[in-house]
Amino acid sequence: MHRICEDMRKIKRLWFPGSGRPAILVGANSVTHIEPYSENGQMEAVPWFAIYHRDVIMERVNAAHVASVEYQEG
Repeated sequence: MHRICEDMRKIKRLWFPGSGRPAILVGANSVTHIEPYSENGQMEAVPWFAIYHRDVIMERVNAAHVASVEYQEG
C-alpha cells in the first residue's frame, strides 16, 4: 500500500463526513484537480492536499481533516 503522497492515481473527491463541510469534487466549483503533497512537520512530513481551481492553488487542506479520498477510475 502506498502513502497518500506516493500514490500516483488521480484524485476524484475528498470527503469530510460529519464535519458539515461539503465534499471537494474535481469538475465542480471550478476544481480542476486535487494533488497530494507533504510539508515538513516537527517530526515527520505532514500530508496535505492542494486544491486547484483553473490550475491555480486556491486552497490547501490538511489530510488530517479528510475522512476519505476517492480516486478516479482507470
